[in-house]
Amino acid sequence: MELGDRKKKILQLIIESYIETAEPVGSRYIAKKNDLSLSPATIRNEMADLEEMGYLEQPHTSAGRVPSQAGYRFYVDQLMERYFMTMADMERVNQALKLQTEEIDKIIARVCQVMSDVTDFTTVAVTPKHDKSRIKKLDLVMIDAHSFLAVIVTDNAIVKNKLFRTSGTIDEKALKLFSGLLNQTLTNISIGSITLDMINSLKKAVPEYANELIPVLNFVHEVVTQLDRSNLYMKGANNILKYPEFADLDKARSFIEFLEDGEAVSEIIKKVPDGAEQTSIIIGSENNNPHMAGSSLILRTYKIDDTAYGCLGLIGPIRMDYRKAVSDIEYFGRRLSLLFEEIFHGGET
Repeated sequence: MELGDRKKKILQLIIESYIETAEPVGSRYIAKKNDLSLSPATIRNEMADLEEMGYLEQPHTSAGRVPSQAGYRFYVDQLMERYFMTMADMERVNQALKLQTEEIDKIIARVCQVMSDVTDFTTVAVTPKHDKSRIKKLDLVMIDAHSFLAVIVTDNAIVKNKLFRTSGTIDEKALKLFSGLLNQTLTNISIGSITLDMINSLKKAVPEYANELIPVLNFVHEVVTQLDRSNLYMKGANNILKYPEFADLDKARSFIEFLEDGEAVSEIIKKVPDGAEQTSIIIGSENNNPHMAGSSLILRTYKIDDTAYGCLGLIGPIRMDYRKAVSDIEYFGRRLSLLFEEIFHGGET
């Protein structure tokens, strides 16, 4: 049976009422609150049809209905109207994202925190793999006679550094030699093509300094390995406790423990395809994970450059305000892409 306009409108009103109140919705409530020119009896019949079609459920013997997972899916795909963030909300986000850094990981972690504060949901942010980026320069900077700083800078503004201390006196000429070898061998090639053998080969180039060089090479290997994989940030795991669906403490504890397993969450997020800025809504059991059966996940990809895409996510109860959540995450995604556009290309935000 296809849904006619009347059934669609009633389904939309029931879902939006349930999102707002978390209480089963009855025919009289719909008739009083909305100008449908329909009697409660007519609305009741339509609700019975919607239940038979699988879009509504009756949690107990009362006349009230709640949306089913299929009902939410139909709503987000066909009924949901666009929500626009208020200027005040936009300004709040813009002020919070005035960052004094160009380090990608710090920016993404900050966006994840602000998004959690603004939405009251659990938020996740996944950094892209940087396997196609390149090391722009690798400097070894003498600090004093017994310490020096290693600094790695990539062509997409990632900066990693580490302080090294030595038991003996540092030979400044040797330090410049190391720096030259590192730059000659490891710069201007993609991160993904730098191998452990390539890094270790540098030991053979200056065997007399192998002991001093090994810690630096280990650091380079750690950085390359880190950039060749995605990192997951999560904020606001306890926000889920604000929703009545998670009033059961055992259920809430189990869900929070699942969220804290970064690998499990990453597996769900990996299903979103790379290569385009887009929004995906995954409802309940569509997540294919029993811990997420009572939750929905909204994902938005963002762009760092023409080849690297990351992902932002909102996790909340199935009874989440999808209109507002989608609007919020899309705004954060756009802002994040624009921040990186400004960093790399001097664009305006």
